[in-house]
Amino acid sequence: MSGLLVKSTNVMKENLEKLQEKGIKVPILLGGAALTDSFVEDFCRPIYDGPIFYCKDAFEGIEAMTRIENGDMNTDFGRAKIEDEVKKPKKEKVKMPDFKDISMPSRDILIPIPPFWGRRVLETDLKQIAYEWINHKMLFSRAWGYSGKGMSKEEKQKQRDEVLWPLYEKLKLEIEKKELFNPTVIYGYYPCRSDKNRLLILDEKRGYFSEKEVNKNPIKKEDITHILDFPRQARKPFRCLSDFFENKRDDVVAFTCVSAGSRFSEYEQELYAQGKFKDYHLIHGISIELAEALAEVAHKQIRLDLGIAKNEGNSLKDVQMRAYTGCRYSFGYPACPDLSDSKVIFDLLKPEEFGITLGDTFQIHPEQSTTAIVVHHKEALYFSI
Repeated sequence: MSGLLVKSTNVMKENLEKLQEKGIKVPILLGGAALTDSFVEDFCRPIYDGPIFYCKDAFEGIEAMTRIENGDMNTDFGRAKIEDEVKKPKKEKVKMPDFKDISMPSRDILIPIPPFWGRRVLETDLKQIAYEWINHKMLFSRAWGYSGKGMSKEEKQKQRDEVLWPLYEKLKLEIEKKELFNPTVIYGYYPCRSDKNRLLILDEKRGYFSEKEVNKNPIKKEDITHILDFPRQARKPFRCLSDFFENKRDDVVAFTCVSAGSRFSEYEQELYAQGKFKDYHLIHGISIELAEALAEVAHKQIRLDLGIAKNEGNSLKDVQMRAYTGCRYSFGYPACPDLSDSKVIFDLLKPEEFGITLGDTFQIHPEQSTTAIVVHHKEALYFSI
């Protein structure tokens, strides 16, 4: 079970309690960004009698599966446990002010005008460009699990030069030979307005190509095609994602949907069935990072279209992963946690035409796919609720 968000760790405990209630004592693997040693020790092991393997990365997951296959139920990986039991002082709750008293982001900005309204498929050499946008640090450490802990600077460099880069180039050739990477990037621009915590998506026919054409009339119900309702911070500055958009005139919001294609998942299933778990893990890691690279490419195209890429080069090959204008948010994360809002993007961009679908639990298929809402405002940034 994976606990990516705090909410999923609660479900994790419920699952363990249900298994215990039914007398099931099979080995359990736990992992995910929201887990800690103390959570597993204090809240998971006490309520379940079966062996629990807490795997901090995929390599420990492979090690756990190897032990289980060999009948070894030793759940200790021999790593030093981080002392995360130190109690932090509780923050006093701050009363949510009235909406009119909340300080909004600056309205003294030029609202960009997109080159088109509605959706479009990005037609360019995505395969080559995506590799240039891969975050290799994240690939090597987070996706593949290679750590430089305890190594000297020279040893880390040697690991990169003699192990990681050769492995990366080898996998690139394998991906090309087996034609696993079939990228798709869909993006679009839509008129919108904010309404307190809500972002009102308007009919694309209201799109404008000059300031004179901007609609500043009051919104009517029939003008709205979709509504996104976002949570607001319970502490200063009481930010909500809708705050970054205008409410007295039409603004522009961008949406993206990208996918590395279905062949990766098919090939990973083949590797898994053959018991080649490490190969599976390596291919899966690079496929996920390629999907993330495509999301970065789509975001860069949007910044170019909107004229807000002033200090980062004027082509898709000019990689810029930090210090850019605006922000890209994906549903399921703190600022926009409701996965079901992905339906709005699917309604607008229609990625089903390219084999990208949304499951009953709002998970995107193929797995190596992601969607996002892109905000152009210069003050937009990541924030937690």
